Amino acid sequence: MMQMEIIAANEEKLKAQQVSYEEMYKRTHPDYNGERIFRTISGGQLYTANEIDELLYKEMLERMGTTEEQEQQKREEWRKQMGYPGY
Repeated sequence: MMQMEIIAANEEKLKAQQVSYEEMYKRTHPDYNGERIFRTISGGQLYTANEIDELLYKEMLERMGTTEEQEQQKREEWRKQMGYPGY
């Protein structure tokens, strides 16, 4: 049980350390200020760094035949099965 508590605490620390795609892009392109400069491969509309990240994530889920809600449910079920704290 102690290991599961450590894992849960580390997951919370990881969430706090996660940065947006825009913040990551700014690390290598410090002059980026949220402009709409990104496109999909097919062209068309321009997106900000965070918008293109979200769009590509949704497209990936679509190709996998799932949704964010379904993926979250799978993670929750796995945590319950593994006996994570709070379940």
